[in-house]
Amino acid sequence: MTISGAGISVFPSDILGWQNVSAAGARPSQSPTANSSAISSVVSAAVAAGQGVVYIGPGTYTWNGITIVSGPVELRGAGQHQTRLVMATGAEAHSIQITSASGITISDLTIKGNRAGQTTQVHGIRTDTVDGLNIRNVTISGAAHYGIGSQVGGVSHLNVDNVVIRQTGGDGVDI
Repeated sequence: MTISGAGISVFPSDILGWQNVSAAGARPSQSPTANSSAISSVVSAAVAAGQGVVYIGPGTYTWNGITIVSGPVELRGAGQHQTRLVMATGAEAHSIQITSASGITISDLTIKGNRAGQTTQVHGIRTDTVDGLNIRNVTISGAAHYGIGSQVGGVSHLNVDNVVIRQTGGDGVDI
């Protein structure tokens, strides 16, 4: 969302304290490594600040996935079908790995795995010891194994709202 008028254009980060991954170099045209690195660095900065919204603008971003350690933080796209995070060919990682964290929100985006190009059982979203996970307005497709998987340490206080999971190699949700 951009607010504009009378020659003024303001992005929400200017007024709400959101952090835009484009400021760190993430772009739909960037390499998967550059996008993963940029998004990870902004997530880490938000966690270090004690909270924050990490905004990923509209477009298709090829990446190698990210790991979120700690929290709270929100990873927010421009809309469920407007921001697409697509796993790179050969990336053998979960799209989003959340470890030892609390207060995590993932919203308004699509996560597309690379089921045909992955040989390990990786998930769209994988949790290890998470307390407070909100997933809303998210589509997960093409994960090599589970769309959402939590095997080690579990997840408590999970809220899933308007989430579509399809074409996975395993269960849509495994908790």
